[in-house]
Amino acid sequence: MSDVLLLACQCYDHSDECVYNEEVAMNKSSIDIHGEMSGGGVCMNCQHNTAGINCQQCRDGFYRPFNVPLDSPHVCRRTTLFYLINILYKHLIANISRTQQDIVSRKMALQTMIIICLLNS
Repeated sequence: MSDVLLLACQCYDHSDECVYNEEVAMNKSSIDIHGEMSGGGVCMNCQHNTAGINCQQCRDGFYRPFNVPLDSPHVCRRTTLFYLINILYKHLIANISRTQQDIVSRKMALQTMIIICLLNS
């Protein structure tokens, strides 16, 4: 069941539309306007190439530079290397029980790909 949410949602200025979702509220999957994982607000029709419950992620084919705040209208930038960076990042954090050396080498590979991506943007 979805109703129009009367309270403000945290959409980082990428949407003015928000609906309440009971499942999201039960799972505490939404970030409220105070930065807490609570509430059931789901942002609708995210703009500026953003996606996610709170418009906090970039759409496929886009990436977020480290120095750009989430509420910037230029938060997500197009890249042809997005998929490779995304895969490397997921592998980097996928298993926290990995050895420190393995994590460091994966982090270095990710940083290298990000530098290549930024040079090609």
